[in-house]
Amino acid sequence: MVNWCGFYTTLVIYALNSSMDFIATPWLTWQRAQNADVVYQDPPVRLGTYYPDWFKSLKADVRHYVPEGFKQNHTARVCLGLRGINSVGWTIPWGKNFQHSSAYQALHPEQLHGTKWCEKDADGEYIWDLVLQPRPWRAKMPSGWRLIVGDYPLAFSENWHTFSGCVDANYFIHNGQLGSFFTYDEPIDPAFNYYNIETVLAIKKGVVIPKGSVTFSMIPYYDPDYQANMFTGYPIFNP
Repeated sequence: MVNWCGFYTTLVIYALNSSMDFIATPWLTWQRAQNADVVYQDPPVRLGTYYPDWFKSLKADVRHYVPEGFKQNHTARVCLGLRGINSVGWTIPWGKNFQHSSAYQALHPEQLHGTKWCEKDADGEYIWDLVLQPRPWRAKMPSGWRLIVGDYPLAFSENWHTFSGCVDANYFIHNGQLGSFFTYDEPIDPAFNYYNIETVLAIKKGVVIPKGSVTFSMIPYYDPDYQANMFTGYPIFNP
């Protein structure tokens, strides 16, 4: 499903074995966690290296599907917006088939009460699982850079969805580490912005995400006025 470049992959793996860092651009370095072997995943790749099967097989001329034609006779294959959004950002394809075990529940559907994500079936069981999915990678970028995480824009899946988010840089530092899922050799440098790759995925119970699928995107962007807020804990609400 993924259009891999073997030479590129070989170079990346060699670099990772020696330094744990993957310098993607002058303003973006991906760092692999020291204990990444616990949940090994390949390094992030540019989103433009992947296109879903429906897009790859789609003809550019709509007359293949509507013989009488329609408007300019274009399909989404030539849509500048879709092609453009797929060329922006990064992702990590699934390295193996994924099926969530409902025995482990870090998130509850009722945390999205009032939405379709907490709907139940005829037996009163929740249709969706919400999964917190940390990856053993983090982004290191200069001051002013932020990272938007969201759904993969060309998936349109009826069986899973990644929620969008944009956390503050360095949002929770404890004992020199960012977050609590993975540990890194390099200490946090206050001159840089760090972002862990942690996604929240909604997946229908019993659904298997096939190996090689792309379910999320990461888009860096620059805001010269951005200053990260200091994380002081989550708010406390009275019921």
